[in-house]
Amino acid sequence: MYAIYIVAVSLIPLAGGIALDAHAAMRPSVYASGFSSPLAFVQDPADPTVQYVVQQNGRIRVVKSGTVLATDFLNIDFATVPGGEDGLLGLAFAPDYATSGRFFVLFTNTAGNIVVARFKHSATWRDESGCCVIGSIVVSLARRSATGSWFSA
Repeated sequence: MYAIYIVAVSLIPLAGGIALDAHAAMRPSVYASGFSSPLAFVQDPADPTVQYVVQQNGRIRVVKSGTVLATDFLNIDFATVPGGEDGLLGLAFAPDYATSGRFFVLFTNTAGNIVVARFKHSATWRDESGCCVIGSIVVSLARRSATGSWFSA
């Protein structure tokens, strides 16, 4: 199991206008834990209290105010085989996500192809009743070499 650590950096102002680097006082603290092969920590663009943890095993977990929710944001474990450079690899939100509910995921499917799929939430997502998404494949490419990719909006 993995945990997400938050480390804050700041400068401490001292008398006479000199700032002291606070690195010596920095201590990492666990923000959320219990993840399986986390690859990305993504901020919800519509809610500052919500973050998403992309797990290579096909699940996107929801962290709300430091608590991992029981209901996944998305679970496509049936569509991907994790391991090495395969699995669920990225999450990006549409610029109008707050109103449209559209988001995209990057993953390798069970045939080893690279897929970008578009999803849309139902209106009930914010009530924590589950993601209730409708998905469609935007791009599917036969992989010829290592994935080694990054995915963002």
